[in-house]
Amino acid sequence: MRGTPELTSTFGGGLVLVDEDLRVLSFTPPAVRLFSLIEADVGHEIVGIPTSAHVAGLAGLLDDAVASGVSGVVEAHGDDLDFVVQVVPCAPGAAVVVVDVTELARAGRTSGRAHDDLARITGAVDVVLWSRDADGRLLFVNDAVETVYGVSRARALEDPDLLAAAVHPGDRERHASARSTLRWQVDHRIQRPDGEVRWVDERATTVQGPHGPLVVGTVVDVTGRRAVADLARSRDAVLQALLTTEVFGVVVLDPDGRILEANATFAALVGHDRADLVGAPLALLGEPATSLDAGEPAAATQLRLVDRSGAVHQTMAVRTPLAMVGGESAGSVLMVHDETRLRRLGQDLERRGRYDDHTGLMTRGYFRTRLSEALEDGAAAALLWIDLDGFKEINDRYGHRAGDEVLSAVAARLQSVARRHDLVARLGGDEFAVLVAGTTRQDQVENVAERVLEAVRMPISLTDSVVFLSASVGIAVSPEDGLVPDDLMHNADTAMYSAKADGHDRHAYFRREMNAVAEGRAALRQHLAVAVRERTFLLHYQPIVDLVSGTTVAVEALLRWQRGGETVAAEDFIALAEDTGQLRVLGRIANDLVTTDMVLMDESIGTAGLRTAINLSASELGERDFVDRLLRWDVPGGFERLIIEITESVALERGSRAYDTLLLLRRLGATLSIDDFGTGYSNLSVLDSLRPALIKIDRTLVERSIYAGPRSTDLLVATVSMIHALGAQVVLEGVETHVEEELARSLGVDLVQGYGIAPPMAVGDLAGWVVQHPTSPAEPLPAE
Repeated sequence: MRGTPELTSTFGGGLVLVDEDLRVLSFTPPAVRLFSLIEADVGHEIVGIPTSAHVAGLAGLLDDAVASGVSGVVEAHGDDLDFVVQVVPCAPGAAVVVVDVTELARAGRTSGRAHDDLARITGAVDVVLWSRDADGRLLFVNDAVETVYGVSRARALEDPDLLAAAVHPGDRERHASARSTLRWQVDHRIQRPDGEVRWVDERATTVQGPHGPLVVGTVVDVTGRRAVADLARSRDAVLQALLTTEVFGVVVLDPDGRILEANATFAALVGHDRADLVGAPLALLGEPATSLDAGEPAAATQLRLVDRSGAVHQTMAVRTPLAMVGGESAGSVLMVHDETRLRRLGQDLERRGRYDDHTGLMTRGYFRTRLSEALEDGAAAALLWIDLDGFKEINDRYGHRAGDEVLSAVAARLQSVARRHDLVARLGGDEFAVLVAGTTRQDQVENVAERVLEAVRMPISLTDSVVFLSASVGIAVSPEDGLVPDDLMHNADTAMYSAKADGHDRHAYFRREMNAVAEGRAALRQHLAVAVRERTFLLHYQPIVDLVSGTTVAVEALLRWQRGGETVAAEDFIALAEDTGQLRVLGRIANDLVTTDMVLMDESIGTAGLRTAINLSASELGERDFVDRLLRWDVPGGFERLIIEITESVALERGSRAYDTLLLLRRLGATLSIDDFGTGYSNLSVLDSLRPALIKIDRTLVERSIYAGPRSTDLLVATVSMIHALGAQVVLEGVETHVEEELARSLGVDLVQGYGIAPPMAVGDLAGWVVQHPTSPAEPLPAE
């Protein structure tokens, strides 16, 4: 048999090898069950050979394999015959793999035995083969899924959604669009549990099976091929960028100094069309100060170029020789810098260093220079340090593009309210400054500050919404609050933090005692950094109790900082951790602590499976690697023991990374809980789709109901009814008094939590409390 006998003789299934013209090179006897092959068919096109079962789309699969190097699979069915046919690229053409599954089909293709047999048959193929029924249920996948996706075949069949969840978030929309058709092909990224990102080629088609429509497909790892293609594209991009750059002229010369290619910048400089320059000697256009024909790269030299109109341009030219061919020069590349243009570019770069590209305001560095000049002259001046309140929430909810629009709008308003001689700058992020020049009179300075506050308060219209902001303004005056820029800016910044701490949307003058507060905040930041590095944290646990039965349903994990000899509650350092970017690290530390403590609970309490609630922040939910950490998290007793709490103020949108992460957590078995309900952003549609099992009513609603009268009570009753309508249990948190507990009973609240029930306690103390209060870990929470 011709072709590659080693392969065809050792392969257990049917195999046909074809060349790039689809002519048969060789075949094995089992292939004759489908293709009516004889020795005389060698050298003839396979698509013209009769088959014992109809193979739909074989020609297309062969063309794809030969032309594009991609694999494909299709089912073939005839009278009492069933085959799986796979086409795999194989130099110099392709290999057609024929697997007779007639007996398997008779036994029922959806049975576990049949699919295990089929997996063994196809296991030797380094391509993921899969099939789903019309409802999208995964019926079969071969062992190659572990090589490509990093998950075992058994796990993929047990949780079919894992393969869909592996699609990279950036490609999910495109992937879903491709899968909406009966036949698709899409290149996309997948993210494996170990964090590795790979490119795959996914192809599928809908076929008619013996029991109804089936979708069969293949997934091929094309990461290597993609990398080669990307490298080729990047090199081509470099070459194209060189010829299309507007910064300098590029001329490719042959060994005799004639022009082989020139970019548009050089052509514009000399006033000729690029096509007219090809073949012309460079000497006709200019005269260098030194020779450009030397074999070695020349230093930069002056080159006088005469354009079409006769005008002379002074340029700087650098020659780079091309690789030698047969010992002789292959020519050279000449880079020509127009010195006049370079001067213009330098001026533009200088302007960019002085003014913010996005807002057009002074940059921090240039503002500091101008402030220094003003203070050196000894003129009276007041510095307003402006920080936007609520900008982070707008950025998180509407995206960075909307955030940029808001910053531009604020910048324009600040310029409009500043006086003619005042200086306005963007200091970075959402911080701005106004230097009120020539005066420190309180009435004049406060007039500018109030105009700033009023301007920021005005609604800002975005493309499809309207947003509202406020500002906190700190004021420092010279010379009392500083004689040099750094002192004045530091003190204005300190006063701004005081205004923010007093409730936002106001201004505050700097006072000397503020520095003590600022220094305390700086020291706290430094101590927190050390604590994070040394992991000096622990968890306290507060019971959540069923109001009717009195049983302990769950405990909430609350982070504590062991600072010296005291234990610091989370509310005293979490905001600082978020400002300094340490919140994500704290989240990882808390997860490690809760894993250890859950084991201790089981050992000390003696009741395995007590649910534990942990709090996740918006920044954690939005982390790119958070899903990978979740999949690697070995939760004692499984994710079913976890209650994931997010605050109502976390703005979730369908399709966002945070939203998808919560759905994954729920699918893994975790219970979802909404905290602080009634104090933040409520999107009832999103809440309904997330289907949280628990919703916590914030304590402030209870306090208003007790002390503010009937209207607040009606609001609380309506809130409880709405939560029950969402299919969730109501948790009343912050219960401290008997009056509040009785109010909870009258409202029909399900669960309660607070110091009146039990304080947060270390895991060692929790066992003693639970002994007096029976647990109900097996009690099911509302269906999700």
